[in-house]
Amino acid sequence: MENARNTFHEMMQFVDVFKEPIDGQLARKILHTFRRLHDNHGFLAALTSLRNTYGFVPTELLVLELVVGTTNLAWDTPRARQQLRTEKKRMDLDIMHRREALGRFSGSANEMEQMSTEERGEELYEYLVRVYTPVRSEEDQEFIDDTHLLEEAAQQMGVYNEAAADE
Repeated sequence: MENARNTFHEMMQFVDVFKEPIDGQLARKILHTFRRLHDNHGFLAALTSLRNTYGFVPTELLVLELVVGTTNLAWDTPRARQQLRTEKKRMDLDIMHRREALGRFSGSANEMEQMSTEERGEELYEYLVRVYTPVRSEEDQEFIDDTHLLEEAAQQMGVYNEAAADE
């Protein structure tokens, strides 16, 4: 985990070397690395930094990869197809409920398809934040301070000032 965070920190020291927006495959590799390490705080710091620094927003395909937990979405078995359909439906429902809570839901059955690319990207970003934000019981919250852990990850990754400004 420390190596991944240090590598990200080094990358962020040379922001001007990378073109804006950042290459989607590089961003994909970074996010999958933190996912594989089960480093949710590092994942959230990286995701936020990629968006704030490079204007990166995840594609629907990348979001599905990240929530399914694979770099190779396969449709070749009935079970795999069912899992993808289930995750896609869960994602769309979550986004619709969020939009409804924010007063942005038009009530249209085709609302997801009618969103602009930017709007959809922002919704997918917010969905990943919700998925990767640790959910703790009240008892666990007494012993685990996720805010502190996120700040610590952001510091190790060289993006603490940016993460603090985003809150």
